[in-house]
This record gives sequence, C-alpha cells and structure tokens, in this order.
Amino acid sequence: MAERQNRAGMGQVFRRAWRARWQRVRAGTPPPILQKDSNYTRKLFWSQYPDSGFPPRVNHAVAAHMNEYREWYVFSFGGYHADDDQRTVRQADSLGGPVFSSQPIDVQCCDCDSRTWSHLAPPSEAKYFDLGPYTRCKVPSRRYGHTMCEYQGRVYMYGGRNDEDGSFAVVECYDIKHNVWLSIRQDGEKPLSRDGHACTAVGPEMLIHGGFSANELQFSPDTYAFNMSSHTWRKLKCTGVAVPERDFHTATATKDGKKMVVYGGRSDKFHPYFTANDEYDSKFYCLDLATLIWSEKEVTGYCPEGRRSHCAITYGSSVLYYGGYNAVYKQHFGDLFLLDTDTWHIQELRPFGDGPAPRRRVGCALIGTEVLVCGGTSPVKILKDGKEMEILHDNNEMYILQLLPSLEQLCLEAIIKKDVSFVHLPLHMQKIIGKIANKHIVTISSQSAEKLQA
Repeated sequence: MAERQNRAGMGQVFRRAWRARWQRVRAGTPPPILQKDSNYTRKLFWSQYPDSGFPPRVNHAVAAHMNEYREWYVFSFGGYHADDDQRTVRQADSLGGPVFSSQPIDVQCCDCDSRTWSHLAPPSEAKYFDLGPYTRCKVPSRRYGHTMCEYQGRVYMYGGRNDEDGSFAVVECYDIKHNVWLSIRQDGEKPLSRDGHACTAVGPEMLIHGGFSANELQFSPDTYAFNMSSHTWRKLKCTGVAVPERDFHTATATKDGKKMVVYGGRSDKFHPYFTANDEYDSKFYCLDLATLIWSEKEVTGYCPEGRRSHCAITYGSSVLYYGGYNAVYKQHFGDLFLLDTDTWHIQELRPFGDGPAPRRRVGCALIGTEVLVCGGTSPVKILKDGKEMEILHDNNEMYILQLLPSLEQLCLEAIIKKDVSFVHLPLHMQKIIGKIANKHIVTISSQSAEKLQA
C-alpha cells in the first residue's frame, strides 16, 4: 500500500513538471529569466560534470561556436595552471605559482552534446588548406588574461601575458574548421599591449576596454574597436562620466548592440598608476554605442560587492554575472545575479542543483539556453607539515547552468523539495538526488536515505 502511494505521488510530481514544461514549449521561445513587472523568476538548474576532460585552468579565454549542422562546440584557449604542491611552495614565497614560460598556446574543445573536452593538436606543417587570402602562421605563445570573440567561424584573440614575453598587443586569428592559426594584417589606431582588459562583440566589431600594461605599470581607460571583417582598429572618442581605470572587469554588449555595460574590476587608489592599493568599484557604467557617451547607472534590488575576475554573459536585454574576488575583503564570490539593462534592476538568482563553489577566473559561454562554466580557482584548506594552510586550487570541473531546465531536472527538484521516495528511480538519479539534497541541506525520507546509503 505504501509503495503504491509513493508511486502515485511520483506520478503527480512528474505530471505537474510535464505540464509546466509543455506550457514553456508551446510559447515557442524561452521566457525571460525574470518577468518584467513581476516577482516571478524562472527555475534554473546547475549540473556538474567533474570528469568532462577539462584540464585545470584559470584566466583562460572561452568562445562558443555553432557549426553548419547546428551543433554547438566551446573552445578554451590558454590559461594558467599550477598544481596544489606548486601553489604551496610558491605561496610560502608570496609568488603564488610557478613561472609561466613562453610555449605554444593550447586549444581545448568541448562537444556540447556529449559534454566532453578534448585537446586539439595543430595539424602538421605539411598539411595545407584552402584558406583564401590568408596564410597559415605558427601557433602563438600561451598566455593568461587574454580575451577573444568568435565571428564567422574564426576566433579573434587579443592581449594577455606570460612571464617571458610580457603582455601582447597583436590580434591572433584561429580558424575553427581547419584548426590552424592565420596571419592577418592589422591597420588603424592600435592599442598598446595589455592584459586583464574586458572584451565584447557588436556585429563584426570586437570592443576592448581597460586593462593593465605591465610595460607602463598603469591601467588603461581607453576603449577600442577591432573590425573582425576588415581587420582595422579604431579608438573610440568617448565622453560623459569618467570611468576609473581598471583591469579584470567585464564589458558586455546588450543583444541589440545599443549599449555596453562595464562592471567590477580592480582599480588603484592612485589610478591610473599601479601602487598595490587596490580599490573595487561596485558601480555599473553604460556606454551608449550610438553617441559614445558614458553614464553611471543607479541600480535597484540586489547590491553585489565590488569584485574582479568574475564572468558575465548577455541574455537578451539582461546581463548574467557569476563569481569573482575582492582582495580587500579576501573574499571569493559564488553568487549569481541578473541585471536588467532596461530597468537597471538586479535580482540575485539561486538555482537548484549541484552548483560550483565560490571561485574566480572561470571561463564561461552561452550555448542556446545553457551557460557553460569551466575551470577557475577556489580557496581550499590543506595540511602542510601538520599545519593547516589555505591555498588556491585550480579547478578542472565543468558546470552547466540550465536557463530552461529539462523535464528530468524539474522532476528531480520536485522530488527533493516534496520529500518523495526515490527508491524506484535508476541508481544514477538516486546519486544525483543524494548529492543535491546534501548541498541544499534538505531532509529526505528515512526509507530513501537507507536505500541511498546501501
């Protein structure tokens, strides 16, 4: 009798979840995460993929691409890595990690259907392709703190640095189809070398803002545009409020291409110069891309702390932010919040599921209605010579944030929240439920707990 009631209860849960899902499907397009003039927030769901094959990386750059078969792939370029032992030794010397020398940059590729990463080795020099007016060039040096944009099957990478070459000032072009780097001629008013700048794309133009030049030991306030079609640079003559110089911030263009939002980053008390007196600005700045006028926006709702090394993606007229770090408070962030650029209202989002620990320097990309988050660094405590110490651990997990969760994910959430017995579900789903339940500190029935422990 009890077993029949459990099955009946699960049937009701699945029917409710299916009904809600069908209403979304009938609408034709995914609804916004936050409905305007409403407190309704769509359900979001985290999923973890710890064995996806992604290598430990921080400060890497990520770009998404959909091929002619409408298959999604995500590419990760470069980035920094130190294992825990290297972190421990170097942290004792206040250096933080091993020397990051000059070597060819590595490329990792994620098949978004299988959720697996693989390393892409460049083809041999003897292999030639029809590259049109372009010529193949050698693989660029590895780096961190760089940015990139995808445009018409090619990825354009700018800036970054390593410990031997310093910072870079040349745009590198990667052909996705042929897995080769191309030599391109660049004209116009070019920016100085830098790393830690912010980057976004509007049509064929890649917009670069801010960053830090190690050669001049100062932050940049400038905004440049690189046309990925004509390969020409231009410096934008902006007016309006002064945006303090900074690095490791985000600059995000809205989907309509009318404005660019700048948030976060590290500045200095004596900006533009670097004196190690960090300041963290929590204000939001907006550049009108038609008039090139900067303005400071007053936001309502959730008030995020100032931070650097976070990530941001455009979703319609909104910007979704995650993670980051504030060195003044020595705090890593794991919050997720949404900025509506029409109303300038911020709402904190609390997805269900198995989400990442607070971290910074992650890579992220929007794939349809999914946000892929990979790598990054988090503080962990270890024992060294019998003493506890905190180090930065470079992560290799991949997480997917579902902006439109699947029926299975909605059912898992309903089962956990309603404390329905899940002993009749497949074993892999039981393990997922147990992991999520522990992370969300929810109670589950004694019968289910006994089955899970067994």
